[in-house]
Amino acid sequence: MHRRRRWRRRYEGWPALEKLAYVDELMGELAGRGVPHPSRRRVEPAQKNPLTLAEFYQRRQAHYGRSFPSIYDRDLLQLFSDEEQHRRRPRASVFLRRHKNTLRKRINRWTGENQYTLEQVFRDMIGRCQELGLHLRHGQEETLTEFAILLTVRTLQYFYGRPHKHPL
Repeated sequence: MHRRRRWRRRYEGWPALEKLAYVDELMGELAGRGVPHPSRRRVEPAQKNPLTLAEFYQRRQAHYGRSFPSIYDRDLLQLFSDEEQHRRRPRASVFLRRHKNTLRKRINRWTGENQYTLEQVFRDMIGRCQELGLHLRHGQEETLTEFAILLTVRTLQYFYGRPHKHPL
């Protein structure tokens, strides 16, 4: 968190802002201090590890069985498509990432829902779109409107405890 960067403005209104300010203050106090017990021991030298980062994370994900929850599939498949006829349209995950901040701010403004909850649901839905290989079914404006409604409903369900199977 470099002082010249505008992180305070970027996270304005987020519950995490107070925590980020604390971390910034703490890091300011620690600046210039050395590591208490420096060690030059290498746990696993990079030269001896043949895996790329992508391969490492793929293996790790397979080992822990973590993927994005499928509870959103029915909704996502109504809004987006995995059919061949839509393959030339924008990928849903890319489209949603591009409009993420705008959608999150709009929903927060009207629901008052905290940014963290929105972010969790948004992340899972984008991840699931990517796993399913979904593409836009309709035009961009229609998709933005429909997805905003879907995200609002799902976020409120997530926050207010409507039963769903969401891995923590």
